[in-house]
Amino acid sequence: MSSSTQITIQWTEPFSSGGCAITSYSILRDGGPLDSTFVPIHVAEVQNKPSLRNLLVTDLPQNVLGEIVKFKVKVTNKGGYTATSCEYLAVVIADIPSTPSQGPTSVKSFTNDHRIKITYTEPYSGGSTLLNYEVVMDDG
Repeated sequence: MSSSTQITIQWTEPFSSGGCAITSYSILRDGGPLDSTFVPIHVAEVQNKPSLRNLLVTDLPQNVLGEIVKFKVKVTNKGGYTATSCEYLAVVIADIPSTPSQGPTSVKSFTNDHRIKITYTEPYSGGSTLLNYEVVMDDG
């Protein structure tokens, strides 16, 4: 589940736990495009829960629509050894794009039996890049 205010992240148990049982995970998040420092989040929800493999993150940075936010997972074992994932999950925070406020209109001075020219107003993208448009023609 994800939206502009929350995202669910998932992880797998590391290949090696340092020889001792895993006792806890920590989820780290950067501060957004202006702050690359990773800080622990949702500590109470993940601390001392070694079987946990996903988390609904609700404390995303403010005003980051269209920006990348990064997450890392840190594991702690019974011997106190900790390791932070070298890789991070990069997520673009976005709203669902809106439906166009008005439909496309035909430009009558250009439209004939062989071609159609339409104009439209681009909808709000929600911070995401709009990947494509679909034009459907109804001949009925």
